[in-house]
Amino acid sequence: RASRPISVLLISICLVIFIVLRMIGKRSRRK
Repeated sequence: RASRPISVLLISICLVIFIVLRMIGKRSRRK
């Protein structure tokens, strides 16, 4: 019952990248 698994995967990857980028940016700006 997975009509568009690619869509879910893309959203998940985007979310993960966004969180990682935010963490890296905060760590880099802390200096």
